Amino acid sequence: MKKNIKLKIDQIYKEIQKEDSSEISLMGNEIGSIFFLHQLSKIDNSKEILITLNSKIESTFSKINNINHTTFSSGLSGIGWAYNYLFKHNVLNEDIESFLLQIDEIVENSVDKLFMLNDYDFLHGVIGQSVYLLERNNYKLLSKIINEIDNNAIKNENGYCWISDFIIDDDMNSKKVYNISLSHGNSAIIVFLSKFLEIESEDISSINKAKKILKEAVKFILSCKMNNKDSIFPSICEVKNNGETRSSRLAWCYGDLGIGIALWQAGEILRDDDIKKEAIITCLHSTKRKTKEKTMIIDAGICHGTSGVAHIFNKMYYYTGKEEFKKAANYWIEETLNMATFKDGLAGYKSYQSEIMGGWKNDYGLLEGVAGIGLVLLSHISDEKPTWDRCLLLS
Repeated sequence: MKKNIKLKIDQIYKEIQKEDSSEISLMGNEIGSIFFLHQLSKIDNSKEILITLNSKIESTFSKINNINHTTFSSGLSGIGWAYNYLFKHNVLNEDIESFLLQIDEIVENSVDKLFMLNDYDFLHGVIGQSVYLLERNNYKLLSKIINEIDNNAIKNENGYCWISDFIIDDDMNSKKVYNISLSHGNSAIIVFLSKFLEIESEDISSINKAKKILKEAVKFILSCKMNNKDSIFPSICEVKNNGETRSSRLAWCYGDLGIGIALWQAGEILRDDDIKKEAIITCLHSTKRKTKEKTMIIDAGICHGTSGVAHIFNKMYYYTGKEEFKKAANYWIEETLNMATFKDGLAGYKSYQSEIMGGWKNDYGLLEGVAGIGLVLLSHISDEKPTWDRCLLLS
C-alpha cells in the first residue's frame, strides 16, 4: 500500500503545482497546498518543491488584502494561524510578526462582537478565532474569553453546554440545538479549554475556571450518549424537542470520532483515566462502522470523508497504541485511495457538496480537497508526529 500512497502523493503534487486561485483561506485554497508542500519537503527536499512552496507563500501576500472577515475557516484568523505555524517551523522569518500583530488587533475586536452574538462555532465563530489567539499566547484576552465562555454557558445537572442555531430539516428553518460536534459545537470548546490549560499562564483564577468548565462540558457530552443507535453520540440535540437525537455520521466534522478525540484531549490534560476510557470506547465503536449506510461517507476529504476518518484513527493509535486503531486507519487509507475514480478530478478526487451547492466539485483545499487528502497520506507514511492538524483540533 505504501507504494500506492506515494504514487497518489506525487499525483496530488502535480495537481497542486497547477493550482491558480484568486482567493486564499486556511481551510480552502492556497494554504492547504502550502502545508502539503511543506510536509512533502520533509521527505523530498528537491529544489522544485521548495521553489513551488515559496512561490505559493509569496502569492498569498498579494491576495490577503481581499479578505475582509476574521473567521478561522476562510478569514484572517485562519490565515494568521497559518503564518504563525509557518514561522514556528522556520518557513517564514521574523518579518511576519509585524503583520501578525495587525491580525491580532483585528481578531481581538471581532471576538468581542461574536460573544455578544453567542456564536461559539469553531470554523466560523469565536472558538476558531480564540484558537488563533491561543497560538499567539494572548494571555490577557484568553482569560477574558474563558470568563465569557463561563458566563454564557447553560448550566444544569447534566453539566455545561452552549446553544447553537442549526438548520435540521428540509424546511431550512433554523432551530435551537445543543450542537456537540467538533466542527461547530461543544466538542470544539472542550479542545480549546484543553489547549488553554496547556499554556504557561500565571492567571491561576482563569486556569481553575477553565478546569471547572472543561469538566462540566465533558459531563454534558457524556450525558448525550445514546442506546441502540449506529453511533454512540448524536450530532445535535434539539432544545425544544425533549433532546431528540439522531445517529451521527462517521467523520471529523460531526459524530463519534470528533467527539472521541476531544474527550481524549480533555482526559489527558485533566489526567482523568475515566474520560480517556470513554474516548477509547467511543472510537473503538467507530472502527466497526464501514458500510455507506452506517458511515454516510461518499467522498475522500478530511471534513466528512475517508481521509479524515483515517487520520483520526491514526491519531488515536498514536495516543493509545491500540492495534485496532492502526488497523482501522489502514482500512480507511485504502478506501481513500479507492475514492480516486474521477477522470476529470484532481488526482482522481472530487469533493461532494449538497445538490443545492452544486454536487461534485474539484477542490484543492485542506478541509475538503486534495491538499488535505495529501496531508493525511503524507502523515500516514511518516514517522514524524503531525502538527499541521492542530488547525483541525486534533493535536
